Amino acid sequence: MSAQTPSGAARDLLPHLLLDSEDIVEFLNELTATLARRLAPEGTEVWCGVTLLRAREGTTVASSSPEAEALDETQNRFRNGPCPTAIREHTVVRVGDVAADSRWAVSSHRNTELRDVAADLVATVGTNPATTHFDT
Repeated sequence: MSAQTPSGAARDLLPHLLLDSEDIVEFLNELTATLARRLAPEGTEVWCGVTLLRAREGTTVASSSPEAEALDETQNRFRNGPCPTAIREHTVVRVGDVAADSRWAVSSHRNTELRDVAADLVATVGTNPATTHFDT
């Protein structure tokens, strides 16, 4: 299966996932897992997560894997990394080589085999932005 763009995959999936989900957490977990599968080129793995920011505190509300959740929670705890930066600056953050990138003093990604990160703010409700990001 070839990888789809996030917007194309989401557009195709949203109606089915919304109707089949019991609650918002189940919906978001299914969405992140499905997007991770669809976005991953053959032979690679993509991790997806959704972070909700309330009162300047980030919380992971959904993730495609335990690894994605652990990375998000570390970034949220330190308020440091590509995902908090994407939320704060309302921009896409791309890290081409995690080991060589020095933008963040504490990197939750350095001790993993993760090499490429993209963090993207996709929704803002009032003053509380939520982000979906795709880690590969």
